[in-house]
Amino acid sequence: MNFFPQENINLEVLNLSWNGLYLQGATSISAALAKNQSLRELDISCNRLSEKCVASFLTGMRNNTTLKKLKVCVKYLGRSLQ
Repeated sequence: MNFFPQENINLEVLNLSWNGLYLQGATSISAALAKNQSLRELDISCNRLSEKCVASFLTGMRNNTTLKKLKVCVKYLGRSLQ
């Protein structure tokens, strides 16, 4: 999956809510977040994220300096995180 294709290099807001993201999607987004220099807002709410998914997002966000708003719906996090 390529969430930040070259032609969308200036993408600033991305809504991925209600997309059934699982570990593969989270890993792909994490890799994109690590490289992205324009995204300011990301909505990953309502995806029933597991603990591994959240850990993957945090890894990608570690080096991201542009993301200012991350929307995550706690209601849908895996049971181990509640």
